[in-house]
Amino acid sequence: MSKGDYDIGYKKPPKHTQFQTGKSGNPGGRPKGSENRKEFAPLSHANIYEFQKQIIDAGYEEIPVIKDGQVSSMRKVDALISQLYKKAMSGDNAASKILLQYTHQSLEDLDEAGYRVYRTTLKMRECERTRIFTPPSKPDTHGAFLERQHLTYSVRFAFRELYGKDIAGEISPYEPETEHDWGAFNHKMKKEYLKIGEEPSSIDIPEIPSMYKL
Repeated sequence: MSKGDYDIGYKKPPKHTQFQTGKSGNPGGRPKGSENRKEFAPLSHANIYEFQKQIIDAGYEEIPVIKDGQVSSMRKVDALISQLYKKAMSGDNAASKILLQYTHQSLEDLDEAGYRVYRTTLKMRECERTRIFTPPSKPDTHGAFLERQHLTYSVRFAFRELYGKDIAGEISPYEPETEHDWGAFNHKMKKEYLKIGEEPSSIDIPEIPSMYKL
C-alpha cells in the first residue's frame, strides 16, 4: 500500500502518526537538560536510631481531639491506634490485618522482654549466693538449708516480677519483697551462714515448685 510517493507498511507507519521533529512524545515527562537524580544513601545505624527516636517523640506529642462532644488532648500515637481500631471495627480488612499482626508481635515482644528480665534477676541472685556461701555449703547442714532458701526466694521474686504478686502467691514474712530488701536479706544470711552454717540441720529442704520453673 502506498500514499503518494511514501510506502506504508512494516516499520513504515503513516506520516500523521509519527513523532514530530522537535516535539516530545511525552510532554509531561522529565524536562530536557535536568540533572540526574542523586543516588539514595542508606541510613547509618546512628541516623536510623535518630530517625526512630524522632518518630517516637512525635508520637508522644499531644493533639486536641473531640470526644463525646468535649475537647480534650490525646497523644498522636493513641489517636492513630484509636482510628485504626475504628476502621477495623467498621469492617476494614486492611486495618484488621494490621492490628492482628502488630498485636501478635507485641505480645511476643513482651514475653521475650519478660523472660529476659526473669533470667537477669536470677543471674543477679546467683552471683549473690556465690558471695554468701563461700566456702560452699555441705549437705545436711544449716548452710545447705540457707542456700536452698535463698534460691527459692530468688526464683519466687523473679516470678513475681514477671507475672505479678497475684499469680506468684503469698509472700512469707522473711521473704524479700523488693530489690532494696535483698540487700539486708543477703547481709543477714551471710552473717548467719558464717556463724552456724556448718552445724547439722534436720530441716527438710523443700523442692522449688514446678510452677516457678520456666
